[in-house]
Amino acid sequence: MLKLRLKRVGRKHDPSFRIVVVENTKSPKGGYLESVGFYNAILKQLQIKKDRASYWLGVGAQPTDVVHNLLVREGVVNAPKIAVHKKAKKKQEQSDSQPTAGQEQNADAQPQQEKKSDDQQEQPQATDKQEEQKNEQEQEKQEPAKEKPQAIDKEEQEQPQEQSKDKKS
Repeated sequence: MLKLRLKRVGRKHDPSFRIVVVENTKSPKGGYLESVGFYNAILKQLQIKKDRASYWLGVGAQPTDVVHNLLVREGVVNAPKIAVHKKAKKKQEQSDSQPTAGQEQNADAQPQQEKKSDDQQEQPQATDKQEEQKNEQEQEKQEPAKEKPQAIDKEEQEQPQEQSKDKKS
């Protein structure tokens, strides 16, 4: 299957692209059948050969999402733009929890209850982790306490040996 996709041709930190027709199994950096335009991302320059792009679309070439949006902007394709970037999870959860106009509050109440149950399940896990951390801290406190008496014992053992040496001399 043929694809209309972007091929990067710019140098480092200066992205510019060719809009090319290529077999979808080939590498984006590899050879292409035809260049139908270019796009400079920094300067926002876009030039498309509309007749060649519409020809390849008529033949059956599928544009990638970004190229589709560029073709819509130039008027080659009469269709709505495709959302390229995914929404953040936090924003999706907030938009789900806020009721929109025309929705009943009862319909929203059930998902909120489910979320509460999920939160309740997460809380015991958090307390388990906290308990583990507390136990580790207590063990660390006890271990140095055990080491101190051993150090004192060593000092006591050394003192009698010194005294015995003093007696011999």
